[in-house]
Amino acid sequence: MTAQIAILNKHGIALATDSAVTITGNNNQKVYNTANKLFNFSNKFPIGIMILGQHNLWVFRGKQ
Repeated sequence: MTAQIAILNKHGIALATDSAVTITGNNNQKVYNTANKLFNFSNKFPIGIMILGQHNLWVFRGKQ
């Protein structure tokens, strides 16, 4: 289970996410607590990306 939060107001955006990921295969599960799920998409533009699950992607763009 992934925990993510995005707080937006007129001054900016704050993004946060956990670092746990579960790998499942051969009837086994392994949890790693070192995954990166929050990325700065561009050094030029204020765009952040959060990844959760296998098919979900959140993209946040701040003011430039």
